[in-house]
Amino acid sequence: MMPTTMMPITSSPSLSQLHQSILSIAGDTIFDEGSPQQSAFHFMTQLDNQTTGNVPQRFSMVTAYFALTDTTSSTGGSLPSYLKESECNWPMVSCTNNLVTQLSMPRQQLNGTIPPEIANLKELQQLDLAGNNMAGPFPPHLYELTNIKTLSLENNQLTGTLTDGVGNWTTLEFLALGNNAIGGNIPSALVESDVSALRFLSLTRNQIDGQIPSTITLPNLYYLDLSFNQLTGPAPSNLTQSLLHLYLDHNNLEGVIPSWTVPSLESLFINNNNFSGGLPASFHLLYPQLINLYIQHNDGLTVTLNSSICDMDIFFAGNLVHLGADCTICTCVYLCGRCYNTTA
Repeated sequence: MMPTTMMPITSSPSLSQLHQSILSIAGDTIFDEGSPQQSAFHFMTQLDNQTTGNVPQRFSMVTAYFALTDTTSSTGGSLPSYLKESECNWPMVSCTNNLVTQLSMPRQQLNGTIPPEIANLKELQQLDLAGNNMAGPFPPHLYELTNIKTLSLENNQLTGTLTDGVGNWTTLEFLALGNNAIGGNIPSALVESDVSALRFLSLTRNQIDGQIPSTITLPNLYYLDLSFNQLTGPAPSNLTQSLLHLYLDHNNLEGVIPSWTVPSLESLFINNNNFSGGLPASFHLLYPQLINLYIQHNDGLTVTLNSSICDMDIFFAGNLVHLGADCTICTCVYLCGRCYNTTA
């Protein structure tokens, strides 16, 4: 954990004071040849115009710039001019009361990493680095961002696993980690009350395995996407009633489909698994708001879709607009859905 107890220097420090201040934040990393910390140290002590302000924040942000862009201070004249301005004036940064609250650099072809110094930004509420080329393990120092509300890192090349450190994100509302190579199990803390503010959770298209926690209790969660992973075992037996969109497709889930009490559910994707049996009794009463239902390519699912499912079609005063089912069980010939060949 990076030191965070040092008071900001708000008057113009001497060079020796600046050296000591940075050393107390970064330690010996400033002596690591070519490291982002060394580049930030070199920039702040030799090139920077900002000689006043919050030194810990300044160093953390300059280090983040060099780490994320995978550049060094030796590039000299090719550095962007805004780097010499207050970090609160950088185009990808927002501040409140001169404290960084937002860092947004999506789709910038970033090839670097997220440095530990990011954890010094204690007021950071939004971090958006989606759609870049960042690789390496999921950074554990992100768990120290206890005021984070939006964390968007999808469409990168992150590996490693998630831990119960996610329970520190008590203010988190939006978590998008899809399209990476993150493995391991889903931490139970991620679907429990510790992160009760969470509304949007996407872990799609990773390498997550193991079982889904049996109970998902997040009271504000409306979007849950666990599709295209390597999940096994049964589907969760209990889901939060706030859920609107559920994607469990393209995994290795098995067993019967639970009778979830989620009357507001609009999208249910459970296709391409190993579910068996049939749909719950009175399915059309359990999910009266359902718009999208995809159940195809579950070899053990043998029930024939009955007239109550067909009658949910929008053309017959219901809500169901899209239905995907195997040809062998799909009897709703007038639906605007799609009949799937089980051998396809």
